[in-house]
Amino acid sequence: MNERIIAALNTTDPVKPNVYTGEATTYYTFNYNTMGANFADDAPGHERYFIQVHFVCPVNYDSVLRRVEIKNNLFDAGFTWPSMTDVSDSDSQHWVFECEYAEGVCDGIV
Repeated sequence: MNERIIAALNTTDPVKPNVYTGEATTYYTFNYNTMGANFADDAPGHERYFIQVHFVCPVNYDSVLRRVEIKNNLFDAGFTWPSMTDVSDSDSQHWVFECEYAEGVCDGIV
């Protein structure tokens, strides 16, 4: 899933799972949780991913087009249409995009 999210963002800015500790002022982090779905005979047919993508950039950065691009890129990569929440503070813009993805479970291996 990490590679799928990184590829979907289609950016030259750093993209790291969970925590970014580098020097860039514009970057992405992401995290996700999973759960089984479409159960039959007590086994899931699909694994459902609940994904959060965090986009962080400077306060004075014009992020409007980038935010549109993030939503479109995730959707075009097969994720559900993302919701977006502004959790910015006085130090930086911080946008959280939440979406889902599902994939089949093969013989109990996810």
